Amino acid sequence: MVAPLPGVSQFSPQTIAYGIAVLLLGGFVKGTVGFAVGLVVVAGLVQVFPAKEVTIILSVPFLLSNVIVLKEEGVPYRFLRAQVPFISALFVGLVLGVILLSIISSQVLYLILAAYIAVFLAISQDKLVAYAEKTGLSVGSGIFAGLLGGVIGVPGPPLVVHTYIQVAEEATEFVAGVSSLFLIAHLLRIGILASDRLLGLRGLLIGLLLTIPIWLGVVLGVRFRDYIPDRRFEQTIKVFLAVIGVRLLMSGLSL
Repeated sequence: MVAPLPGVSQFSPQTIAYGIAVLLLGGFVKGTVGFAVGLVVVAGLVQVFPAKEVTIILSVPFLLSNVIVLKEEGVPYRFLRAQVPFISALFVGLVLGVILLSIISSQVLYLILAAYIAVFLAISQDKLVAYAEKTGLSVGSGIFAGLLGGVIGVPGPPLVVHTYIQVAEEATEFVAGVSSLFLIAHLLRIGILASDRLLGLRGLLIGLLLTIPIWLGVVLGVRFRDYIPDRRFEQTIKVFLAVIGVRLLMSGLSL
């Protein structure tokens, strides 16, 4: 069993202030573009806090960050009804990922994921729109997202790409759509962590505490997004995906 994150009393005020700043920034990014909170928060906190415990406990604020966004934007019921193939495949992929957790090399998955993002960024917008109508793409993306979520806890890039293909034209619909799918993915992941006794009561309480600065950041990010033109918003999404792709490539190459 993984030990819970140590209490904040064991860290200096500077370390705690740094952690709060990282959480605020991650929430701001989440509120602005609808994703990448994990990229910011995990990358920042593991510099000063125990990495494995952080990735487990952060499941709670990551889940709740999506609830906060959906409270601001509303639940996209029509979008979710169209995502039944993706959500079903996500569940199957997540189960497979947990089963294969000790078999598949995370480095190999990092490299595959980096290549996946690179291909997406290289495809023209017209082709993406054409692909959006194919059910097979939704199923494939869902399995891939679930597999990555089960093995390394990173369902994001395939999920973000899938949502972008579906609703690229509307910033608010994209953020609500990607947040609703993340919410489902994190609910499934937390259920698995709890059933394996990796996330106990203390970890849950610390996770709830960490949600407060993320919530403040999300609210600020949502307000800031109103000032971003749709075209610039799409470019911002692709920039964040490119950054994630580079980071995954470096992890896959152990750099």
